[in-house]
Order: sequence, then structure tokens, then C-alpha cells
Amino acid sequence: MPFRKGVSGNPGGRPKTKPFYVALDMEIKAAGEDHKKLRTIARKLLEKAESGDLAAIKEIADRLDGKSSQSHELGGQGGQPIQIVISSDDNKL
Repeated sequence: MPFRKGVSGNPGGRPKTKPFYVALDMEIKAAGEDHKKLRTIARKLLEKAESGDLAAIKEIADRLDGKSSQSHELGGQGGQPIQIVISSDDNKL
């Protein structure tokens, strides 16, 4: 079913908060200043990476070095430039 012109398919917009983030933030705050739980999680992540878990290795690399950038090349047919055509209905002007 297509959307009607001028009517948003998501009238409330993107949610302002992310439920997992909120739950994690609450638990971190509940841990207080000690942060033993966070250190335990970090230690387990390091142990998984040491054992060769690629997902753990990737997560650590992303956190330390930042996610690698992706390049995208856009083009028209046969590598030609993209053509943009703007048309108007003269009856509606």
C-alpha cells in the first residue's frame, strides 16, 4: 500500500530514546562509581578476542580505532554521470 502524498508514514517521527540505551544507562548508573560490572564485561570481551572471536576483535577495534569508513561510487549507466531531470506540470504552477 503506497503512502498518500503529503501524509507521513511515521507521524511520530523517530523515537527520541532507544530502549536498549536507556536500560543500559540505568544499569550503569545503578552500578555507582565502582563500575565493577563494566570492568567484568570489558575483561570478558578481551578474553573472547584473545581466543579468536572475530566479533569481539571487531568490536574492540571499532571502539579503539573507530569504524572504518566506507566509500560509495555512484554513477549512471555505463559509468556515465547521473542525470537529474526536473520536470514540472505547467498546469499546476
